[in-house]
Amino acid sequence: MSGVEVQRPDRFARYHSEIRSVDLALLRAADAGPDVAALVEHGQRLWLEGARSLAQRLDDERLLASPWTVQTAADLLWSFMFPETLDRLTIGRG
Repeated sequence: MSGVEVQRPDRFARYHSEIRSVDLALLRAADAGPDVAALVEHGQRLWLEGARSLAQRLDDERLLASPWTVQTAADLLWSFMFPETLDRLTIGRG
């Protein structure tokens, strides 16, 4: 998922539902070996880049409320990549 797609909530919701089981399996298997760990790390790095891009855009457009910074907003957005967090938001909260 690119940074552009992260910025589209409809794509984000569809992405989550389509790959949830794969994402869970990869995260659970990250300690199984270096290849899986590298794949998980690569995915997290790409997600963080997209989160930073979105946070920077919000800041550039003066839409990032104080006391948020680009870094803290990117960290929060990055945390949404984890299936448990997304499940709580999309399933638990509707």
